[in-house]
Amino acid sequence: MHITNAFVAKVTSLHRRARFSRFVSLAGLLFCAVPVLAAAPATNQDRGIAVVKRESAGGKRVALVIGNGVYKFSDSMPVLANPANDAEDIAAALRGFGFEVIERKNQTKEEMDTAIYEFGRKIGDSEAALFYYAGHGLQIKGQNFLVPVDAKIESEAQVPYKSVNLNQLLDEMENGKSRANIVMLDACRNNPLTGKFRSGATRGLAAPTSAPKGTVIVYATDPGGVAADGDGRNGLFTAGLLAAFKGKDLSLGGVLTRASEEVEQGSERRQTPYINGPATLQKNFHFAPGSVAVAGAELESEPVEAAEPPSSPAPVREDAETVLWNEVQKGNTAEDYDAYLAKFPKGKYSALAKRRVQKLQEQTAAETRSRLIKEADEARSTLSAAEAGDVDAMEKMTRYYDAGIGVAKDPAKAAKWRDKIESIAAREQLRVAQSGNIQAMLKVAARYDAGLGLKKDPAQAQAWRAKADAAIASEAAQEKERIKERKVDQVSFLGETKRLLKENEAANQNNPSSITAVPSTVVSGLVGDMVSAPFRTTEIAMIKNEAAYRPSTWAKSDSMIARASRRQHTDGSTTENYL
Repeated sequence: MHITNAFVAKVTSLHRRARFSRFVSLAGLLFCAVPVLAAAPATNQDRGIAVVKRESAGGKRVALVIGNGVYKFSDSMPVLANPANDAEDIAAALRGFGFEVIERKNQTKEEMDTAIYEFGRKIGDSEAALFYYAGHGLQIKGQNFLVPVDAKIESEAQVPYKSVNLNQLLDEMENGKSRANIVMLDACRNNPLTGKFRSGATRGLAAPTSAPKGTVIVYATDPGGVAADGDGRNGLFTAGLLAAFKGKDLSLGGVLTRASEEVEQGSERRQTPYINGPATLQKNFHFAPGSVAVAGAELESEPVEAAEPPSSPAPVREDAETVLWNEVQKGNTAEDYDAYLAKFPKGKYSALAKRRVQKLQEQTAAETRSRLIKEADEARSTLSAAEAGDVDAMEKMTRYYDAGIGVAKDPAKAAKWRDKIESIAAREQLRVAQSGNIQAMLKVAARYDAGLGLKKDPAQAQAWRAKADAAIASEAAQEKERIKERKVDQVSFLGETKRLLKENEAANQNNPSSITAVPSTVVSGLVGDMVSAPFRTTEIAMIKNEAAYRPSTWAKSDSMIARASRRQHTDGSTTENYL
């Protein structure tokens, strides 16, 4: 028994020493790990965002982040202070949201192409693909180009092969078939090329014309506008995004709305980000789908597991203000924004709505100024042509002075040009009337009656009507003679036809199978004369009725010019067409 107790004591002592040794070893490992943990890179906690982890419900997320600022040829593209910082901070924020980030700074053309290819290879069937770019960008003929740091651009023709076309990136996104595509461009900085290209379209970026399905495209400012590079570490737009990433609403729409508010406030309403893409994606995509982010909170010493999300979450119902705001943005008119402000004068989107109204008003004013300048230039050139004798230009000047288009509204000057047109038309009619044209005679008589283009003179009017009556009478007499001649011809044609019919009948009696045809020339000539006979008298009656016309409708200048200058061919001879 004594030996047994001693053995047990020995074993117990050894077991205790072994436990102590394991404890020392574990403590040593923890002690060695402290410097490593202290040297770990900054996380969202360092940026004032506490993240309580739970199992992610989403899939793979991939981001390509490029910041170009150190441009090698500053004479064509000036150096930018912030893009490298912007790319670095955006990349860190996205990593905190679970993105696999391809981060690149100060890239050449070849390096940008390589990065885009790598990005396209990784985003296949991903949950989200995000592209962020900070640096110089420009538009040529409606297409957007991102400028590498090694680009020396001296002409418009060089842009496509010395820069990266944004469509190249969009094509990769389309091929990747990611469920959500997000493009953020802080690339609307100004550059010295503005106004030097033939197209004159190098200021800012152009509005997107097409994009892959499920794509939201965001510019730092409106298409054609210029974004501020920022005075601090980040550009104004990127600073707004980083501030929004610390907010409570981490939906894409919430982030973009907060960023827009930050930009507008920081620029004193001179810059408003541009957002293009489906509202459903902006509402449903969240930067932290598997996390709960709270600005300014401290991390607990131990993570607290969040409750598992329900298998069928209840749909989020938007408040009435947001529903109205979404509809207002679709219309994007000053009237729509005014309607929103009338209902929610101090609403959460009121500042943005006022800015949109102001921009629309400025755009309308600019379009009006451009139109007035164009109209004034057109009026000046038209006036020169009119003074040189161009009748069409004279007609335009009557309309311009009547309506005040390009010139001050002046009915007296309009009347002056209208009288000049009437005078030209009257001289032309008078010349042709003197050659014996009956219609011209009747119209000259009417002009003398009304004093339209000719000095009012009832005696001259009566004299021209008498000439017209004499010409009509002469024409009628000649017509009667022609009718008599046609009647004689018709009788002879009828006699010939009767003879042929009798011969045909006799032939049929002798030989029923034989039929003698009546010559077609006889029948056609007879029918033609019978049909055409009344036409000439109808024309004479029409000419007589012309005498009842008065120039009340002639004041319409459009008909005056055309009819005074055209020529018309009838019956193989040349006659002139008049008012």
